[in-house]
Amino acid sequence: MAKINQNVQKYKDKFNKQELLLVMKILLDDGQKLREFIHLFDGVVDSRIKAKCKYSTKFIVVITFLAILDIRETWQEIADFAEDKKDFLSKFIEYPDTLPVYDTYMRVFAKINSESLEKVIVSFLSECINKVVKENIEKNPEDFDHLAIDGKVLRLSGRKYNYEDKVSNCQLMHFFDVSNQQCIKSVVISEKTNEIPIAQQILPTLDIKNKIVTADAMNCQKKTVEVIINGKGHYVLAIKGNHSEFHQDIESHFKDKLDSIKDTKDYYKMEIEKNHNQVETREFFRVDADSFYQQDDWLNLKSIVCYKKKIYHTLSGKNSCEYRYFISDLKDTKLIALAIRGHWSIENQLHYPLDAFFHEDANRTMNKVANNNFSILRKMVNSLLVLIAPMFRNGSKMRTLKSFRSNYEKNLIRLFVFLEGLDLNTLFNSDNKQ
Repeated sequence: MAKINQNVQKYKDKFNKQELLLVMKILLDDGQKLREFIHLFDGVVDSRIKAKCKYSTKFIVVITFLAILDIRETWQEIADFAEDKKDFLSKFIEYPDTLPVYDTYMRVFAKINSESLEKVIVSFLSECINKVVKENIEKNPEDFDHLAIDGKVLRLSGRKYNYEDKVSNCQLMHFFDVSNQQCIKSVVISEKTNEIPIAQQILPTLDIKNKIVTADAMNCQKKTVEVIINGKGHYVLAIKGNHSEFHQDIESHFKDKLDSIKDTKDYYKMEIEKNHNQVETREFFRVDADSFYQQDDWLNLKSIVCYKKKIYHTLSGKNSCEYRYFISDLKDTKLIALAIRGHWSIENQLHYPLDAFFHEDANRTMNKVANNNFSILRKMVNSLLVLIAPMFRNGSKMRTLKSFRSNYEKNLIRLFVFLEGLDLNTLFNSDNKQ
């Protein structure tokens, strides 16, 4: 799917105060999307004893989500947000007689069932994304369904005291829908395991039919390949020294063959990109896997690919060059190249925003369940930023988030107007900017 924020027409802000009140009334009385959102978190369950609960799970989660949209990063900031926005938010959600303190949010998040939280969010976002794409996006013929897998460490979530008190940093495994820029699954990696069995356990639970699954060298495993093929998916996996014999065989095979492959139709692709005082040349060399004796060890293995990236720094005049190798069940060089390049969107469109915009690495919550649930909401906001970017001038997610915060109450209503699809012909105008 083409990038949404580059294709959707810009949002035209036409609301004065009276119009805003009218829109709010429409949303509250008749707005299906707002009602859905208010009741969205009814399906979230936790392990608390209900009779002893002073605050509902829905209230805690909704306030936290709305606080993240206001760039609130800590539990204390979330508690302050609930107080600061009480007059406005009480129009949308039922407020308790007394507001929870900051550690109440953390304790509730530690009790929330992550699967139930993730399920309702993914369902809601998928519906929103599909609606926006259907109404505003012309699908690129080159687009394909792509699932990227990678792990992430929350670097300040652990503690290094003496050996007995040591708490390791929270590690998460992400399954990222590259096509829609949406994290569809997030799993805590316990200290007793790693990414490999997690990937093999989760992939069969996901719909990967006809999707290309990409992963780094750690998840380049024969069993993982079998799981992908059994799920009727395709794979493009990086291979490194963890399969030393195979890796060496691949390196030797390509060593003296790159020039000859360039002249072979459908086995070579080159891209050149100029930006940031550098020229980046990317070359993809593919060979059929049947020339490798290890081919039969990997289910449906069809292609071995050498990815050569050369960077020329225009200011210094220096060159740098690196080689990476991949295996795949596909035989389309262009498609494999797109998948290799697309895999890095899990870093650029997910991991980077989580750290740069939401400062996830700085969160010091030690409870891994609470940290994962908090992260799930951040990822929800991250996905929404792609959709709401047309409400503002085209720019980065950070710029969109800051613009949203600058007039929070008004923009929250505009968000639901956008998602509701009210009077799109009036609300959208490509010739106007906010």
